[in-house]
Amino acid sequence: MRFIGHKRAALALTLCAAAIPAAAHAETWSFSTGVDYTSGNYGGGQDTSIVIAPFNVTFEGERWRVGATATYVSVEGAPGVVPGTSAIGPGSPLSGVSNPLLGGGLGSSPALAPEISEQGLGDTTLEVAFIPYIGENGSRISISGAARLPTGDEERSLGAGETIVSGAIGASHPIGERAGFYGAVGYSYATDSGDGGIFLSGGLEGRVSDSVLVGASAEWSEASIADAPERTQATVYSSFALNENVQIAAYAVVGLSDAAPDAGGGLRITLR
Repeated sequence: MRFIGHKRAALALTLCAAAIPAAAHAETWSFSTGVDYTSGNYGGGQDTSIVIAPFNVTFEGERWRVGATATYVSVEGAPGVVPGTSAIGPGSPLSGVSNPLLGGGLGSSPALAPEISEQGLGDTTLEVAFIPYIGENGSRISISGAARLPTGDEERSLGAGETIVSGAIGASHPIGERAGFYGAVGYSYATDSGDGGIFLSGGLEGRVSDSVLVGASAEWSEASIADAPERTQATVYSSFALNENVQIAAYAVVGLSDAAPDAGGGLRITLR
């Protein structure tokens, strides 16, 4: 199976992240779960709905972060649309709410096919990130990498069917003490098929209060197969810290190209 979109899904946790500097903190474990939903035809002739329940564990310090995300997936619609792994929450060691990178991809054949209804274990993503530079004004540069492992059943459209590795360089810059902007550029590569593509992302966010953060981002990814459309989408998000140990985040996404989902959204709760 060949498709687009799964390249960016490998970067669910590979994020340049937010631009508001965080205070130095000790090494910390965090656990998060929630639900993600997207719907659209992903450039094909049939609508497909994807529901993902991610389960993430992260260990992070002031300048580094490692994490793993397992997923449970439900797919209804066209076969060959591969779900991605997505993330929203404290994100990378740059702090703030991470950009949700959602799944989906166009199957190699545009012909209509019988609809499917499948659910089960999805792919698993491993991620590592490091901040080699923090400026006096709070500007940051991050380097991150991820590997999406094919633990989902490709024949049931629950996974990519191959390992996908990716890397990214991100930068962020604060605007005053309560806002900032960020961006990232990266590349992902499917180890079996040899498909690969560039992706770009950027956004702006700010704190409404000490406990509430809001932001918006846009993402673009290069098509990975001939004659397939490129993928562009925009996201708005917000997070609310109930206390120093519990955070709730929500997002909504809209597709800006044929290969992106028409619309989607999700919720996440993170425990530290």
